[in-house]
Amino acid sequence: MFLMSALVAIQHECAHAFASARLGYKLNKIVLMPFGAIIDGDLRGITCKDEIFVAACGPLCNLITAGFFVVLWWLTPTMYAFTDTACTSSLSIALVNLLPAYPLDGGRIVKCALTNAFQKRQPNPQKAEEKAGKICRGITLFFAAVLLFAFLLLLFQKTVNFTLLLFALFLAVGAFGNKDKQAVYDRLDFSRTDA
Repeated sequence: MFLMSALVAIQHECAHAFASARLGYKLNKIVLMPFGAIIDGDLRGITCKDEIFVAACGPLCNLITAGFFVVLWWLTPTMYAFTDTACTSSLSIALVNLLPAYPLDGGRIVKCALTNAFQKRQPNPQKAEEKAGKICRGITLFFAAVLLFAFLLLLFQKTVNFTLLLFALFLAVGAFGNKDKQAVYDRLDFSRTDA
């Protein structure tokens, strides 16, 4: 299960990388961590529309993969043990990443959508982004609080689920971390210079 989840996480991040490359950006490296994976790079100057596209491609790729494994199971039921695990991993990573909590993909999509909406009413893009960031921070902290409450509730029932605690901490740190610094991805340069 761990190996399958790692492969699905890498596939998810590769989908982000391919989407950003299609737009002319490059993402440098994939970092696997205990709670998932991230991709590192520089997206300075990316439009909200393009960031929504890049953010949506990871979960979309996982949903397509989950659907593929469901079809494969229907066609070859003897592979159920493998297809069940692959489908569950792909579907889980897609659904978790679609949560509207920043820095998950769903949170990035919500932040960009809110920024676009606020920019239509307020011409100052920085103030619109700050307002969207505050709303996303509130949503993220709400999810972190719900997960922390679930962890404590299970603790009183003598069940320890550290995944809930770690995910709550991840979201809380994500809500406050990196708030003064934009994501940094390098723009691909296709210019050619003769030496």
